[in-house]
Amino acid sequence: MGIVYEFEADTNYSYTVDFYGFEDENPDEIIGSSVRKGTFEIDGDSIFFRDTETVSWEKGFKPEPETRILNGEKYGSRFSIVGSTLTLHYISYPADAPVQTQMEFERFD
Repeated sequence: MGIVYEFEADTNYSYTVDFYGFEDENPDEIIGSSVRKGTFEIDGDSIFFRDTETVSWEKGFKPEPETRILNGEKYGSRFSIVGSTLTLHYISYPADAPVQTQMEFERFD
């Protein structure tokens, strides 16, 4: 799986998740993808997103890209940037209770 955030100077952003084949079958082939697009805003150490659309497809189940328009509801997380690393701090909801979670992303041009 590969995850990429792209932030534009005009406050638009996209969040792409690509899913790859299994180790024993085409590990370098993208077999599915999901892209969220919308806007973002920064307030102190928090970043807020408003998703306006999502496009997704899966090789075996939904090979044609499907676009859904979203309502732009605001959600966010705390963030920090150290060097070229963006860390998002948020709450995830696994099986039965909320858990403090973080993801790190390396900058590339």
